[in-house]
Amino acid sequence: MTIIEDCAFCDCRFLQSIDIPDSVGTIGKSAFKRCPELRSIELPDAVTRIEDSTFLECAELASVKFPKSLEYIGSEAFKGCRKLVSVDLPGTVSSLGSRAFSNCSWLRTMILPESLSSIGEGAFECSGSLSSVLLPGNLKTISDDCFSGCTRLCCIRIPESVTRLGHSCFKSCNRLASIDIPESVTSMGERVFDGCACLTDVCIPDSVKSIGGMSFNECKSLKKVRLPNDLEIISYNLFRRCENLESVEIPQNVRVIEWGAFSECKSLESVTIPGSIKKIESYAFEKCWNLDSVKMPDSVEEVGEKAFPEHCTIELIR
Repeated sequence: MTIIEDCAFCDCRFLQSIDIPDSVGTIGKSAFKRCPELRSIELPDAVTRIEDSTFLECAELASVKFPKSLEYIGSEAFKGCRKLVSVDLPGTVSSLGSRAFSNCSWLRTMILPESLSSIGEGAFECSGSLSSVLLPGNLKTISDDCFSGCTRLCCIRIPESVTRLGHSCFKSCNRLASIDIPESVTSMGERVFDGCACLTDVCIPDSVKSIGGMSFNECKSLKKVRLPNDLEIISYNLFRRCENLESVEIPQNVRVIEWGAFSECKSLESVTIPGSIKKIESYAFEKCWNLDSVKMPDSVEEVGEKAFPEHCTIELIR
């Protein structure tokens, strides 16, 4: 026996254990999908790939012995394996599919090998017990939704090989208090830190050229942020409802402040608008109740509806 076919044991609801012979080198897609009583599995060393949905929703699966030769883990391979507590991947794995370990609600630690160069979208999404992850040093992108909903993730180091932070990659990581973004990063997608309520301080390096909308939305503990010098657009709702943000210095190259960028920043007392600004869109500073006055250069060509709170005094600088 060398192959376990696709869906071979899918929906075997009373399967608790299985001995896979050493001769097996291929395990098909969804081979053990929805085996709710399967508690442990030992994969033979001949296996190099764990295909898509192989152990999807094996809710009682608590122990997996990975083969030393493993190179690839497919999409949703272990999604919904809620009893998995720790995963230590062998140093041969190079690719992790989308949502491979998403919804693993008991997963606390994840050891990723240096061989890993690709992590798919939402790989650890909604694995709410995950508290720390050591990312490999040759990773290029933190993929979309990668750690979204990891509500106990409190510390993570982004390696200097990473050039992009994907959409919502740390969304709703409620315990993430600080993060260092390396100078290798050139772009940040939308909602990157959306809802990170404990995030207090962020320094974004000058290498970053674009930051997607809502990336710091509802970061309610954020008090200060440094924006990169070459940033040209402050995106929509970027700092919306950052209730403790007290001041912000807008870089000299910014041309547009998009709608709602600082709306409902209730503690914002001062903002410096540089001469590079051409457009301030609607609701940009709406409900910033502590913002009493703004000095605005006459280079500003357009100010949208309710861009500033009604009580705020605008002083034109020529």
